[in-house]
Amino acid sequence: MNANNVRYMWQDVRQGMQRNKGAALASVALIFVAMVLVGSLLLARLAMQDTIAYVESQLSMKVYIEEGFVVEEVAQVLEKNTYIEKVEIETAEVLLDRLSLFFIGKEYLLDSFSNGAMQDAVKFQVKDVQLMSQIAESLGEMKGIEKVVYPQQMAEYLASALEKIELYGLFAIIFFFVIAFMMVYIAFHLALYQREKEIRVKLLIGANPKIVRFQFLLEGLIIGLIGSIASILMVIGIYYFVFQPVSETIQFLWKMDISTFLFVLGCQLFCGLGIGLCASYLSTRKLIKNV
Repeated sequence: MNANNVRYMWQDVRQGMQRNKGAALASVALIFVAMVLVGSLLLARLAMQDTIAYVESQLSMKVYIEEGFVVEEVAQVLEKNTYIEKVEIETAEVLLDRLSLFFIGKEYLLDSFSNGAMQDAVKFQVKDVQLMSQIAESLGEMKGIEKVVYPQQMAEYLASALEKIELYGLFAIIFFFVIAFMMVYIAFHLALYQREKEIRVKLLIGANPKIVRFQFLLEGLIIGLIGSIASILMVIGIYYFVFQPVSETIQFLWKMDISTFLFVLGCQLFCGLGIGLCASYLSTRKLIKNV
C-alpha cells in the first residue's frame, strides 16, 4: 500500500466520520463511560484486596466489658491465657478523650457519647493469627464480655463489600459495553447505507473488498481509541486525586506499583479498541459482501 492509497484511505475515513458525527460522538461517549468504569473498578479491587490482606495480618483484638463488671479484673483473667499477650485496658474515659479530637468546636455532639454509651474495653494481641476466630468465639461466651472485635471480622465485612461492588459494577460494565457496542454497530450500518453507491462503484472498478472493509474497521478503531484515551486520562485523574492521596495517608494499607497501574490502563485501551473493532467488523461483514 503506497502513500497515495494511505492518504486516500485516511481522507475517506475522516469524511465517513464527519458524515455520521452524531453517532460517532455518541459511540465515543459510551465507550468512554464503560472504560472509566472498568478502570475505576480495577483500581478499587486492587486497593481493597491489599487492605483486606493487611487487616487479616493483624494480631490485635478488643473486647468490650459488660456493665457491672470491673475492667481490671477481666484484664487479669485474659492475661493468664497462654495465647494472649500485651494486654491493655482502654476505659470509656480514654476513648472519649480520643474522640474529642474529631469534635473540636462541636463538643455538644460529644456529649451524646458521655451518657454511658461508651464501654470499657480490653485490647490485647494473640500469638497466632490463625486462631483468631476460635479465640473470638470462646471469648464471646466468657462472662463479663459483651462484644469481641477482631481484624478478621472487619476483613470479612470488606470482602463482602468488595463482592457487592464487583457484582453491581459488573452489571454496569456489561450494560455500557452492550450499549456502546450497539451504538458503534448502528453507526456503521448507517454509514454503509449512506455510502452504498460509493462502495458499489469502488467494487465495480476493481477495489479489493478487504480494503473497503478495512476503511470501516479503521473508523471503528479510531472511535474505540478516542473513547479509550479519554477514559485513560479520566482514570489517571481519579488515581492521582482520589487513590493516591488515600495511599499516602495510610501507606500500610495500599501501594500500587507502576506496572500494575499500567496494566489497568492497558485493559481500558484493549477493551475500548475491541468494542470499536468488533462492532465495525460485524456491521460491515455481511453488507459489504452483498453489495
